[in-house]
Amino acid sequence: MRKIDLADEFGATRQGAFDLMSSRSALFSGTPCALLAGAVPAHAALQDGLLVTGIGVSLALAIAGFVAGFLALGLQRRAASEQRRLIAMVERSLADQALRSETDLRALVDMAAAARQELETLPGRLDAEDTADEAVPEDEPAANVIRLTDEVKKAARQSESAGSDAAAQAADETETALCEGRFDLALEPVLSISDSRAVGFSVHAAVGAQDAFISRMTHEPRPGCRLAFEASMMRQAAAVARRQLGDSAADMPLYVPVSASLLQNEDAVGNVATLYRNEPDLALSLIPVVPVHLMIGANRKCGPALERLRGAGAQFAVEGWLGGEESLAKLSAFGVHCVRLSANRLLGRDKLRPRDLDAESIISACAEKEFQLVAMDVTTDEEAVSLIDIGIDRMSGKRFNGPKRLKATPPHGKGVIAGG
Repeated sequence: MRKIDLADEFGATRQGAFDLMSSRSALFSGTPCALLAGAVPAHAALQDGLLVTGIGVSLALAIAGFVAGFLALGLQRRAASEQRRLIAMVERSLADQALRSETDLRALVDMAAAARQELETLPGRLDAEDTADEAVPEDEPAANVIRLTDEVKKAARQSESAGSDAAAQAADETETALCEGRFDLALEPVLSISDSRAVGFSVHAAVGAQDAFISRMTHEPRPGCRLAFEASMMRQAAAVARRQLGDSAADMPLYVPVSASLLQNEDAVGNVATLYRNEPDLALSLIPVVPVHLMIGANRKCGPALERLRGAGAQFAVEGWLGGEESLAKLSAFGVHCVRLSANRLLGRDKLRPRDLDAESIISACAEKEFQLVAMDVTTDEEAVSLIDIGIDRMSGKRFNGPKRLKATPPHGKGVIAGG
């Protein structure tokens, strides 16, 4: 039996354990290096991938930016082209409007000059005896004396540059002239755009050295004043139509304002009716202008007088009509052939009631009934052009120099009676 040497066995064991530990130490000490040596290629590959990806993303973003910029440039160019087109359109429109306005205004100026020329020829044809039949006896009743209205006094005061005493004296002189029938008529031309000439005249009274013009007495200081004033206007206008306008009177009628003061006086209405019956030609050349409410209003006190004048052959013009089919039929029945409205009314500047018609409806209604529509009180070029634009053919006002006195030397008379 072999003996076991413990010392040798222990030494061998120890030597094996040492060898084992050495081997493990060598193994563990070599592992990190091997791992690091294997990780280097993988890291480099990852970096290359990231680099390629970054370049691709950058290239994509650059392409997208280029496309967006190109599209924005195209939109900008298109917007600029559209803006230039709109500007050119506006410039053409403004040029066309300026040319049309200039043409319209030039035509208006030419028509005004023609009307003024016609007016200037009237005094040369004046018959010195036109007003000889207007003289009255010395004992003319005081009831027929015309007192000066407030607006006449104001006009007379404005015509004097001196103090209050001179203004009062001028007012007294004007009142005396009216009472004695020594006021001249003044005619204000009514112009036709289509005919390019005067187609009628509005009749005014010329008073004072500076030619204050009155067509209606809006305020009557005492009974009988307005009646006498309107009767005198009718008589003098008839003389102008008869002896001064001659054969052209029917083509250029005189429009004479009258009111309820004359229409409610039986004697005055009878004298005017006799005038029409004795001289039928005056029916076309002497046109009473009646406030519309006297024809179509609830108060029918003037109805019989209007019917009487209509029966004698008179034709009428009306002022202040606001429209309406029913009232239009009434106006036709009275023989109305002309409607006169202010420029402010036709241009929509006046405040209207809900039932009042607008300018377009009034123009259409007048055209349907073949009424002449006249725009009054036109003061500026802009108003004239605006009226032309809405279809108004006839107009008058200060834009065309307003009324013009017919005679420089007033006739002498002892008074003015209402009947004539």
